[in-house]
Amino acid sequence: MLLGGPEPTLFTLSKAIKLREVILWLGSQRVEWVTMALQTIGREHRDLKRISIEVHPFLTIIPASTYPNVGQAIGEGNVRQWLDLDRSLVHLQESRSIRTRVIRPWSRPKADYIDSFGDLLPEITKRGMIELAR
Repeated sequence: MLLGGPEPTLFTLSKAIKLREVILWLGSQRVEWVTMALQTIGREHRDLKRISIEVHPFLTIIPASTYPNVGQAIGEGNVRQWLDLDRSLVHLQESRSIRTRVIRPWSRPKADYIDSFGDLLPEITKRGMIELAR
C-alpha cells in the first residue's frame, strides 16, 4: 500500500489487515498524518513486517551553514511532529517487530544521510533501527 504526497488526507490502516508493507511518501515537513495512521495499526495486522518511508530530497539534508539547527530550518512544530513519528516507529518495532526503512531517492553518502535523521528521527537512528535504501 502506497500512501502520501504533499498534503495527504487523513486515513486509517485499521481495516487493511492483510498488508505486509506500507510505503509512505513524505512530500511535506508536516508528518502528523503518518503518526496518526501508524497509531491505527493493531494486533490484527499480523502480516505487517515493514514500514517504508520515502523522503523527498528537500526534507532532509539541511546545510548547517544556513541554519544553526533543524528547528530553525523547518520550524519547531514540525520538529515535534517528527519526534512523535520517531516514538511511534520505535513502539511498532519494540511491540510488533515491524522494521522501518527510509528510502532516499537521490545519491548521497549514507553517513551524511544518517546524520540528517539524527535530529528528526533520533531514537530509531541511535538504535540502528533505520534501514536505508536508495
